[in-house]
Amino acid sequence: MALTQMKANKRIIFFAVVYILITLGLYGNMKEDQSMTIAYVLLYFPAFWIMGGLLLGFLLKFKKISIKTPIDFAAFILSTPLPVIAFLVIRSFSPAAQSPSYTREYNRDGHRHREVMYQYTDGQKERIEYYKSRDSVSESNPFPAEDVWLKDSVWTYYNTDASIKKQVNYK
Repeated sequence: MALTQMKANKRIIFFAVVYILITLGLYGNMKEDQSMTIAYVLLYFPAFWIMGGLLLGFLLKFKKISIKTPIDFAAFILSTPLPVIAFLVIRSFSPAAQSPSYTREYNRDGHRHREVMYQYTDGQKERIEYYKSRDSVSESNPFPAEDVWLKDSVWTYYNTDASIKKQVNYK
């Protein structure tokens, strides 16, 4: 039978869909309860991956599922931790995943101010951002009612050699 005439194995597709839904559920729970992140990373995800891998191995060994079409192969790959690991590796290189190296907050002129500094991997400054709370603050109420921050002051971006790349004025 030609490759184009073969039908995808519904069991492996079902397995992949269930596997992905459970993975997304675990990820959602982990994001909802940040205090449990370490338990998810060290216990829940590895336990699920081991059980899923064993079940997938048994299903393959006892010929309950087979990999004969490109769709079967894609479903098989999605039934492993490889897509999650690939996503995390790619995300770790994205600028949005970068965490600030320094954050400071203080009250001045009736508003809460926030300074945020980011660094290159070698420890050199990458940029400094300044924010001002939208809500006013006072001595009796030192924190803003809502966590809404407006860009403020002059943001400075640096090159890797510590020279100034650009400055953006948000005053």
